[in-house]
This record gives sequence, structure tokens and C-alpha cells, in this order.
Amino acid sequence: MNRTLAKKALAYLLGGLILAGILILWRFPYESLQHRLEAAARERLGLRLELADLSPTFPPGFKLGQCSVSSVELGSQPLFQATRVHLRLKVLHLLRGSLVFAMRSQAYEGSLNGEVRLAPFYDVQNYRLVVNWESIQLDNHPANTTLLNRQISGKTSGDFRMKGQLDEFPNGTGVANLRLMEGTCEIDSPYLTTNTLDELEISATIKLNGGILEVSQCQFKARGLEGNLNGKVELRPRLSRSTLNLAGEGVIDPAMVNLPPDQLRVAAAFLNQGKPVPFKVRGTIEEPRLGLF
Repeated sequence: MNRTLAKKALAYLLGGLILAGILILWRFPYESLQHRLEAAARERLGLRLELADLSPTFPPGFKLGQCSVSSVELGSQPLFQATRVHLRLKVLHLLRGSLVFAMRSQAYEGSLNGEVRLAPFYDVQNYRLVVNWESIQLDNHPANTTLLNRQISGKTSGDFRMKGQLDEFPNGTGVANLRLMEGTCEIDSPYLTTNTLDELEISATIKLNGGILEVSQCQFKARGLEGNLNGKVELRPRLSRSTLNLAGEGVIDPAMVNLPPDQLRVAAAFLNQGKPVPFKVRGTIEEPRLGLF
């Protein structure tokens, strides 16, 4: 008898939670949340966030026909765009006063999956994002050329975690692990004989804290070149003007090096023995400056 009563109580509890979830989603101020998200992106980051066709779904959740992020400096070209975004409510988390959604969507022939946590559910103030992406194709993405002032192609996969206050989004903290495979990257340096890095592979860990990106454990490899890179990127409202303070070292094919005679004599000891050549990257994302030694 006790077991039967326990089962009934559990069934009533779960039923009540599901009903509560449906009512919350049905009565949830979607338009208000949408405007807050769009305003925070615009005012704090100088980004244009556009959420289209936000509506509730069953099982409890909601969907977006499209989510795009663009920048004033790029005009109408989106920095990133996801389609068929579905968020499914995790009902049991309502007991802890949070709205938690499992997320899945598509983007650039790849997939995005993760979790969105908003708390408290009656007056959202805090957020936490967990995102995993697979095989996002960078090829021919127009924002690459405009934002980075060079074309980058290849497939990227990785994961990203971030948390903070909704109204202070850029001051949140986060960490990302990313990989680029089968890539190419245009490069313009007076020290190199090539203007394109082919067969490019990159893996890196990037931490975000207070508007600063800290790059660590970054390993790269391309045809005739491999090495590592670490340092910081200070984010600006115009992302292409974010400042670079990066340093690393790389082993490079001597045939790719184009140096004045005085510097070439110094570099020869490194190049001919296959020793890593130290380098620094300064300037901005739009106009990086590469310096050797």
C-alpha cells in the first residue's frame, strides 16, 4: 500500500511539474526576454542580435526559426547564424527555481547542441550556456573576409561554457576548446614567401574574463610550419579592432622565409637546425603585425 501511495504521489508531482512547465512557457514573457537579449547585445557588445519566430512548443520548450548575430561594421552580413533552433524545457529544474533548456540547432552544414540555464525563472537575471558544435564549415562565410580582413576555410568543432549576469553579458566568464581541421588561411607577412597557409590544423583553449580573451595551449600545424601560440586578446566594441598581444614559437621550412640578409644570418641557426623560431603578434584582428625574434 505504501508503495502504491508513493507511486501515486510521484505521478501527481511529475504531472504537476509538467503542467507548471506548460503554464510557465505559455505565459512566459517571450517578447520581453527577446528584447532584453537583443538590447544587451547591442548596448554592451555593439552587436545586433536578431531572434526570429520565437514561439512555445510541445513537449514543453520553444523554438526559433533563426538566430543571427551581426555587427554594425559588417552591415547586414551576419557574424554567425543558426537555423531550426529548438530548446526543450527540463521540467525537474523548476524545483530549483531555474529554467533549463536542452538546445539543438543547425549552422553552416554542422550542428550545435547544448544547454541554456536562466535563473530565477520568474525574473531572469543570470544565465549559463553550454554549447558543443561539430563540423561547422567556415568556407565562403562572408563575415570572415570582412571581419578578419582575410579568408579562412575549414571545419571547426569544439565546446564553449559561459556564465554571468544577463544585463552584463560581456563581463561574463567562460572557456572554450576549439579545433580547426582541413583549413586554409590567407596571410600577409613580409617575412614569408607564401600568402596562404594550407593544410592548416589548430587546437586551442580560450578563456573569457572581463572582456579579455586568454589564449592558451594553442597548437597549430600547416604545410611547412608548426608551433604554438599563447597570449591575450582585448575585445573592443568593434571586434575587428580588438587588440592582440600574442607570442609563440614555430618550426618553419627555410624555403618559406623571406628576411633581410642581416636578420637571415641570425635566423639561419634556427632554420637550418630545425629549431623553433620565436615570434610575436601585435596590432588588431583586422591588421595583425607579425614580428620574428
